[in-house]
Amino acid sequence: MFRLSNTNLDVREISQIGALSTLIGIDLSYNDFENQPVPLELYNLSNLQALRISNSNVGGILSPLLTNLNELRHLDLSHNNYHGILPSNILRELIELTVLNLNANYFTGTLPDTLGNMSNIERIFINGPSQDISPLSSVTAKDRITGPLPDLSRLRHLKEVHFSSQSLTGFIPDNFLRSLPSNSSHLTIDLTSNFLTGTVPATVFHRFSHLDLFLTSNLITSIDGELCSKSQWMNGVVDKYGCDGILCPLGTYNLEYGRQVNNNATCDICSGNMTSYMGSTYCSIPEKIPLLHSDSQIEYSNENNDRLILEQFYRSTGGSEWIKQDNWLDDQIDICSWYGITCSPAVVYRSIGKDVRGFVTKLQLVENNLVGFASFDSFHLQYLDILNLSGNPKFNLEFHGIEDSSSITHIHLDMTGI
Repeated sequence: MFRLSNTNLDVREISQIGALSTLIGIDLSYNDFENQPVPLELYNLSNLQALRISNSNVGGILSPLLTNLNELRHLDLSHNNYHGILPSNILRELIELTVLNLNANYFTGTLPDTLGNMSNIERIFINGPSQDISPLSSVTAKDRITGPLPDLSRLRHLKEVHFSSQSLTGFIPDNFLRSLPSNSSHLTIDLTSNFLTGTVPATVFHRFSHLDLFLTSNLITSIDGELCSKSQWMNGVVDKYGCDGILCPLGTYNLEYGRQVNNNATCDICSGNMTSYMGSTYCSIPEKIPLLHSDSQIEYSNENNDRLILEQFYRSTGGSEWIKQDNWLDDQIDICSWYGITCSPAVVYRSIGKDVRGFVTKLQLVENNLVGFASFDSFHLQYLDILNLSGNPKFNLEFHGIEDSSSITHIHLDMTGI
């Protein structure tokens, strides 16, 4: 390994290393690339088996020239400023990789299917930037990977998967880890701080005896009971605390972990506002804003809650490809000014003299290239009256949970995928 980390090399000096054609390993971490791409000359090092350039202020997109380094076993480009999508062809060509570390960059799009074809891979790290974008945080996320979990069922050597702090959506699919040997010595799966929904399924995880499974700060609503007696999961924590060792139950939270890890870090009961999801690290979504209407009846607006719901809807329906998406996900703009959103009139809470926008009452995104699906059970816009998503043939809406949408009067879904 040619170790040149933290040596204050500039980009011109780094480019000269490309002439050392016999190198099999190089570490250029903790240098400053000045937000520039990796010099093209480094892609001439076709014998490289290890390339580490972490924490080096590298910018740009992943170069297609990475495929020239087809002997790579270890690739670490973490903690840089890469952006754009993860190119599927690069992962398809680097078939010798055992470790892929792309943590803490700014990739968008979806996780490519070719991740599931990296037959020698043992450890995958594609965590997003560390800023909290969990469903119960008020922080939004634009530079995150969205879409479903990929099919990793053919990766028989897999030991670690880290996809935390992204914007992944949907259920945990049955084929996620289907062919991974159940006698794997130890398996770590970290999906913390995404927008995954539904149940933690026994069909995916029950056969693993030694598993560290991190799922806090998602939109999980239940755990299959078979998983709550696994004696060697989470270093014995599940054996001691059952399901609470995986995720804090509904109505509780743990500020640091979202689960119980010892007798001092318990799942505490929320007073007043109940948590809507398991594994919460907040007792509730940020405090509701009281509104006093003309009839003096107190109502409560939860603009932060509506914002989070709409952000999830945007990601799960391919929002970045919508025909019109004016103001969506803009932290500085009220959701009532997002394209297709109508809110109830602003009202004044007289005791504080504050003019506050009302609730979302209409969502109308007609012929706007929505793709994917959403369901009513993850779509609790409390005062939604009109939903018009017609003319989106690649979009599907599941009706589970519609019984809780008590305010809705008009639904228009003609010419959709239903």
